[in-house]
Amino acid sequence: MIVRGFGRAVAGLVLVAAVAACDDNPLAENRDRGAYFRLSTSNAVVEVDDTISVVANVLNQYGAALAVPVTATACDASVSVSPDPVRSEYEAPERFLIAGMGFGQSCVIVNGGGVTDTIIVRVVPAAIDVTAPSATVGSGETVTITVSYFGAAGGPAPGLSFDPATTTFSLSNSAAGRIDENGEFFAQSPGTTWIIATHSDLGVTRRDSVEVEVVPGTFNGTATVSAYNANGLMVEFDEGLIPFDDDTYIALTTDPRLTTLADITPDGTANPRQALIPAGTASGEDVTFYILNVGPDNVTLQATVTATADVAVGNTDSDNAAPLALGEIGFGLIAGERGAEVWYAVNITTAGDYRISFQWGDNLDKDAYVLDSNFDTLLALENGAATNPETGVVTISTPGTYYLVGSTWTPNPGDPATYRMTFTQQ
Repeated sequence: MIVRGFGRAVAGLVLVAAVAACDDNPLAENRDRGAYFRLSTSNAVVEVDDTISVVANVLNQYGAALAVPVTATACDASVSVSPDPVRSEYEAPERFLIAGMGFGQSCVIVNGGGVTDTIIVRVVPAAIDVTAPSATVGSGETVTITVSYFGAAGGPAPGLSFDPATTTFSLSNSAAGRIDENGEFFAQSPGTTWIIATHSDLGVTRRDSVEVEVVPGTFNGTATVSAYNANGLMVEFDEGLIPFDDDTYIALTTDPRLTTLADITPDGTANPRQALIPAGTASGEDVTFYILNVGPDNVTLQATVTATADVAVGNTDSDNAAPLALGEIGFGLIAGERGAEVWYAVNITTAGDYRISFQWGDNLDKDAYVLDSNFDTLLALENGAATNPETGVVTISTPGTYYLVGSTWTPNPGDPATYRMTFTQQ
């Protein structure tokens, strides 16, 4: 029997079967059929009036790119889509330009090779702009802060208007005032603040700020100047539209270190308020006062009055000592140079214990003295800057004229400071 041919025949059958098996391999099927898109982004952000480029490529089920036409269609008018003009007609994959036309969330539908996909597009403002009606706002006034929204080309962003749910306000200096969710800024304490607007929507934040200076508002009550004891002037302020309350007080400055000295209103009195005109003020000279913590909103108001007489002019040495009655307040400015002094002469008619009090309006070192008519020192209060007021008791056995002296120790030189001097019987 010849068997060699059979072996070859069997081998041939095996080879044919193997070839047939290769032809039936499922991997050889549907290579030219699209299965899904490969997108450079599926969730895009574009600014109004700007464009972004998106690549859209159709792949088969094995991840191979197909050279098939791809189209893109905008879902609504807030976006537009067009082929990228830079791309060559024969260049794959397809590229489109998506333009932001108006604020909001939209989409672009891409089609090709029998496959459809969606690109989510969020159209957002390129910038916001915060404006105030004026660079200065009077304490007690309310102004409206506005926010505008702009596209990349600098024009308004269509479809976007102010919404307190997405645009919020804050202040860099909360003492200057308060602002509500609608941008109504109420001015309170004098000073500057940045008003900051923050727009957060569709996953994007835009921020801008404007600087506003709060200045004292205008006092619209009445201010009456009258004599104060033997050598001074007093101003009485009657409240205007904003009522005074228990913590309202009068000052010569808005600096909180210097604010408590001018006011001489009796305790527990809300209206009217009384304040002293500084020593050294000449007749006809204008003096500006600040009325602080006015009303429930703690407004600061400003009033200017005119002195009707000279007030203790030149009481800087013994020859020009200003007369001071027991219980009266000597009030004015003391120079900042070391050795600067203010002098008051008190006529004592009854022997006894008397208290001197010297208070000043900065945190620097000043001293107080009681001298007799021979200029001998009976009491020296030299306790350092941490002691303010300087106060002490002196026993006077002989009636007569005595001098109260306030003196600057530091700084050298420095700014003038307000002061108050009193002499009372114990």
